[in-house]
Amino acid sequence: MSAHAWRSAFGLRFVPSFVAAWVFIAAGSAKAVDTGGAAAEKSAENAVREALQREVYGLDGDRQTLLSKATSTAPDFAPARWHQGYVKSPTGEWTKAGDKLDARRQALLAQYEKRRGEAGSTVADQLELADWCNKHLLKEQERVHLLRVCELSPDHPSARQRLGFTRSGREWISREDRLKQEQRDEAVRVATAKWTPVITRYAGQLSSADQGKRKYAVDQLKQIHDPGALPTLQAIVGAKGETYELLVVEITAQMTDPAATAALARHAVFSPSLRVRQAAAEKLKTAEPDRFIPLLVSSMYTPVVSQVAMVSLPSGRIGYRHEFLREGAEKQERLILDTEYRRQNTGGSGRDAAAVAMIEASATAQALERAAERQNQTTRALNDRIAWVLTQATGAKLPAVPDEWWAWWNNENEVFFVGSKPVDTIQLSRNVTVADPDPDPVPGGGAQDCLLAGTPVWTEQGKVAIEQMRAGDLVLSRDVESGELTYKPVIRTTVRPEGQLVRIEVGNETFETSGGHLFWVSGEGWLRARKLRPGMVLHTADGPARVTSVAPGQTAVTYNLVVADFNTYFVGEQKILSHDNTVRRVTRAIVPGLQAD
Repeated sequence: MSAHAWRSAFGLRFVPSFVAAWVFIAAGSAKAVDTGGAAAEKSAENAVREALQREVYGLDGDRQTLLSKATSTAPDFAPARWHQGYVKSPTGEWTKAGDKLDARRQALLAQYEKRRGEAGSTVADQLELADWCNKHLLKEQERVHLLRVCELSPDHPSARQRLGFTRSGREWISREDRLKQEQRDEAVRVATAKWTPVITRYAGQLSSADQGKRKYAVDQLKQIHDPGALPTLQAIVGAKGETYELLVVEITAQMTDPAATAALARHAVFSPSLRVRQAAAEKLKTAEPDRFIPLLVSSMYTPVVSQVAMVSLPSGRIGYRHEFLREGAEKQERLILDTEYRRQNTGGSGRDAAAVAMIEASATAQALERAAERQNQTTRALNDRIAWVLTQATGAKLPAVPDEWWAWWNNENEVFFVGSKPVDTIQLSRNVTVADPDPDPVPGGGAQDCLLAGTPVWTEQGKVAIEQMRAGDLVLSRDVESGELTYKPVIRTTVRPEGQLVRIEVGNETFETSGGHLFWVSGEGWLRARKLRPGMVLHTADGPARVTSVAPGQTAVTYNLVVADFNTYFVGEQKILSHDNTVRRVTRAIVPGLQAD
C-alpha cells in the first residue's frame, strides 16, 4: 500500500461504500390485486390516523372506538393492533402485551437466564451463549451476545456476519445502515432531478440587469419549502457568492424540517464567508437545540495521538507498530498499522538488514506523524468553528475543547456515562522485504436520565423492577416513527449515582425519575420529566394518560437501560412510553406512528 493510502486511512471521516441491494421475486409469486382488501385497509388506516389525532387531546374513548373500528374493518391491520397494545408473536398471533407466557416459553427463558448468569465475559463464553440461543431460537438474545462478542473483538468475522454485517473496505457495515444509505442516495437523486431545472431557471435571473426579473427570481426561490431542494439550492445558487449564499440561508431558515436545521448548522460551520456563518448561527438561536447541537458536538474530536513500537521478533522478523487514537463524543477511533520486515537471504550479515528495516520504519513513522499533525491542524480549526457556532447559538461560553462541550451537552440532557467509550478499531498490515546477507534460516486483545429502583418495566415476562433488568431481557418497545409495538432486547443496563429526582403522578400512579428522563407527550414528542406539567397527555402502550402532578422527589440512585433498535421501553402500571439511555433522535412524529403535517 502506498504512503498516501496509509495517510488517508485516518482522515477526518471514514466514508463507507455501500453495495447495491438485490431484490429477488419468486416466479409466479405475483397475485391479482384484492381491491376489497385494499379498500378495507385504507379505511382502517384512516381510522387509526384519526384515533391518534384524538390521542393528542386525551380523548381516549374516541381513540378506542376508532381503533376498534379499524380492527373490525381489517382484523390483521398491524397499526390498529399495535395502538391497542397488541404484539405479534413469531407464530403470527396477536397477543396482549403483559399477558402470561405459555409454560414452554417460560421454561426456556428460565434455562436461558441460568446459562446467562453462569456465563463468563470472554469472547468464547459469549459466543457459546449466542450459539445456545441460536439453537433454541432465541434470536434476540443471540443478537445481544453476538454484539458483546463484537465489543470484545471488533473484527470478529463470524459474529459480524451472523449479525448481518458485510465488509466494505476496512469497515463492517450493517444491513440496516446499507439499506438506509441506499434510500438516502435515491432520495437525493430524485430531489436533484426534480429541482435542478427549476432552480437553474431562477438562478439565471438573479444576475439579470432587469430588477424586476431579479425580484421575481428571489420571490420564486423563497417559495421553495422542500428540504430536499437544499443541496441543489446551495450547489447552484449558494456557490455563486456570499450574497447568494445569504439568500440560501434565508430560504433554509423558513423551513421547519429537521434537515433544514442541520443545513443551517453546516452553513454556520463550513461557509467560507464570515457574514454567512454569522447569519446562519443567528438563525440557529431560535431552532430546536436537539436538532443541531448533537450534530455539532459529535463532529468535535480530540487531536490524534500516536505511539510507535519496534521489536525484533524471535522468528527472525522485525516488527513495527504505529498506533493512532482520537476521541469523539460517543466513541474512540483507533488506527493500527503493523509492518513486518522479512529478511531476504542473500548471504552476509543480518545486521545490515536490520539497519535497513529500521531506517525504512523511521521514515514511515515520520511521514505518518506529519500526516497526523496535518490532520490535527484540520481538527483544531474545525473545533474552533464548531465552538464558535455553539457559543453564538446557545450563549454557552466554553473553549474549543471537545471534552468540555461534550460534558456541557451531557449535563444539559442529564446524560451519565459509565466506563470508557467504545473503540472503533481499524487494523492494517503490510509486509516489507529487506535484503539479509546472512543465510540465517527462519523457523517455522453511558447513560441518560434514569428511574428510581422499583419502577416496573414491561417485559416479555410481565413487570420487572428496573434494577433487576439484565442484558438479554426482552422489553416492550415502540418505534416512534411507525408506531410498531414489539419486544426488543436490552443491550446493557446502567446505574447513576445519587441525584435529585422528580415525582410524577399519572392518574392514580406515582413514580420518581431524574429530571432529564424523557417521556412521550402526545402532540409534542419527547419531553424531559422536569418539563412535564399537569394536564399533559403521556403516551402509553394502549392509550393516553394524563399527568396530574409534578413535584420534587427524593435524592437517590437511579437506573436505566439501552434497548436495541427502537431505544424505547414502557414503565409504570400504565405502560408509559419512556426513552432509553441513548441520545434521542430527531423525529417529526407528534404521536408514535403519526407524523406532523
